[in-house]
Amino acid sequence: MSQPAHESDPPVAAPAYPQAIHLRPTAELAERVLLPGDPGRALALAQTLLVKPLMFNHHRGLWGYTGDAVADGEPLTIQATGMGGPSAAIVLTELISLGARRLIRTGTSGSTRRRVHSGAVVSVDLFYDSRSLQHSPDALAIEMEAASLFAVGAAASVPVACILIVSDTFERNDPHPPTRTRIDDDSLLAAGEAMGAVAVSALSA
Repeated sequence: MSQPAHESDPPVAAPAYPQAIHLRPTAELAERVLLPGDPGRALALAQTLLVKPLMFNHHRGLWGYTGDAVADGEPLTIQATGMGGPSAAIVLTELISLGARRLIRTGTSGSTRRRVHSGAVVSVDLFYDSRSLQHSPDALAIEMEAASLFAVGAAASVPVACILIVSDTFERNDPHPPTRTRIDDDSLLAAGEAMGAVAVSALSA
């Protein structure tokens, strides 16, 4: 279940580690892939976006699914990356070695603004660390995987993009730690499904 590469796509660099160690595919991999961090969101997206999804991977709790996209009938894989840059980098490296060629992170972020803005998003390593906001005062949002995914994709000459929803909002309370407000689970699920649909549209363009 793979798609022919676009004529304009750059050649893919040979992977430094051609074998998949952490992913153990049980179904075919599509060349286009969505990368949610949360395995539960991967399942929810598969149920919404794929026709008759098949389990692609369940090793190490990194759930992944493959099927034809409801939107366009073309093959699509949805593979969880787990939390943080190291896990995401491992998953992306192995997906590229297995044949993935166009990928979009579909993740969550914490916003430092209440209105829509255009600006920087910062990737961090620590989820529970208020100092991230102090070190990145101009950042509009904070997340944990995009920088690592971009670095791995760039090294392999494979295009990687990122779409984020805001799951948490931080209120700056200087000099005190910021207050975190998280959206409810139903709203998070609905936003994740909408984000996935946008990502599939981008991959179909």
